[in-house]
Amino acid sequence: MNIAARLRDGSQNAVPKDGSGAATEEQGLQSFAPDDESRIQPDSRVRVGKLRDGFRQAFGHEGNRPLRFFFAPGRVNLIGEHTDYTGGLVLPAALSNGTWAAVSARNDRVIHLVSEGFAPRVACDLTQDIVNTPEDGWANYPKGIIKAFLAMGVVVPGLDICFYGDIPKGAGLSSSASLELVTAVALNILTGAGLDRLSLVRLAQEVENRFVGVNCGIMDQFAVGLGRKGAALLLNCATLAYRHIPLALGEYRLVITNSGKQRDLGESKYNERRRECEDGFRIIKRYRPELANLGELGHQEWKEVKKYLPAPTADRVEHVVRENHRVLASAAALEDGDVLTFGQLMLESHRSLRDLYEVTGPELDALYEVARKAPGCIGTRMTGAGFGGCTVGLVEEKRLADFQKQVAREYEARTGLRPIFYPVSVGDGAREISPAGGGDQSDPNPEDPREGSALFSGEGKRENKLRQTGTSGC
Repeated sequence: MNIAARLRDGSQNAVPKDGSGAATEEQGLQSFAPDDESRIQPDSRVRVGKLRDGFRQAFGHEGNRPLRFFFAPGRVNLIGEHTDYTGGLVLPAALSNGTWAAVSARNDRVIHLVSEGFAPRVACDLTQDIVNTPEDGWANYPKGIIKAFLAMGVVVPGLDICFYGDIPKGAGLSSSASLELVTAVALNILTGAGLDRLSLVRLAQEVENRFVGVNCGIMDQFAVGLGRKGAALLLNCATLAYRHIPLALGEYRLVITNSGKQRDLGESKYNERRRECEDGFRIIKRYRPELANLGELGHQEWKEVKKYLPAPTADRVEHVVRENHRVLASAAALEDGDVLTFGQLMLESHRSLRDLYEVTGPELDALYEVARKAPGCIGTRMTGAGFGGCTVGLVEEKRLADFQKQVAREYEARTGLRPIFYPVSVGDGAREISPAGGGDQSDPNPEDPREGSALFSGEGKRENKLRQTGTSGC
């Protein structure tokens, strides 16, 4: 069975679609466990020190009990854009950048939330109903997580929580999912709730959908919760089957470039695009009733039903079909160490997002044009929801300085905006990074059944046929 079929064959591992119930122990899902102090990287130690200082400044003490420290990464989606909410395929990776939280217990039933660089400070009374309050801004994300734990009957104590993050706000690198997961991991461990990773991921997505009001798919939370250092995550968003793909880029480096154009999902056309895909699938379902979601629509099937869809709905669906094939081809290329092919697929992805899905905008398109012609760049594309935010590129490391200099000069000349460059590393998913006051715990379930040989064995080398399927006509 090829990689596409194995990714799409996840029914034997299905979880409740309403997210109501934790997965069983038999499913082998992992629980978050504290990391050993010695595993904290030097830069993380600096951030933990900064966070400790910020906690003291905010609360005037180090709490009634020892501080506990938690981390959740941001994520960059390497390829597979606007496919997650259609049940399609994505290839994100967790970043070493993210959100840190210092947490200490209180003696009352109030949770105080403070974040460096953001106002206001928010108090959350656990004896009262928790609601989304616009003036609370960023704090609505952790508030939603707190409310979700309370709704499950978890006894949540009063807490002081200080957040610190180094993900650019509104840049499309999942600062919101990072904030959700760092809060969820902290509450899960501190309350002994015992939720597994997948349950926490689904809980965070539900909070963003229902409490915050952004109709996102599951990719962001999944990458933040289950990312792995040195690997991308190939995910089927319908079945939640996934595989970690080695990200051995050789002399090339992942570079995220912030366009300087802020975006807000609530004010963008993100929800409109999602509705267009839903409308398109309703029409397609009349002619292909066996399809469970738009992500199952293949090239041949698309050719047969395309004529029934009006413009621009047909363009939106065509992007989804082609992008799913690009994801498969990208995973195959990376497993073969073929970075050049992956770079070409990134370029194709941006053109599709620009011409078919129309979610880029003048700033991201200008950044794409100047970056793809810059020294050392073999691939670049917008990443995230679009309408501003960031691009992700593959740049030869020894030419990185020349790349940044030329892109900055030409992009500013075109747009009047100064780009910000982030050469990034791929890191691990959400976790406790300093288990103060508690012994280390081993992970009782080291393998998730949605990952590994049961779903992906037997493919061997990815034949050129698969790669051509993903590139030709895309």
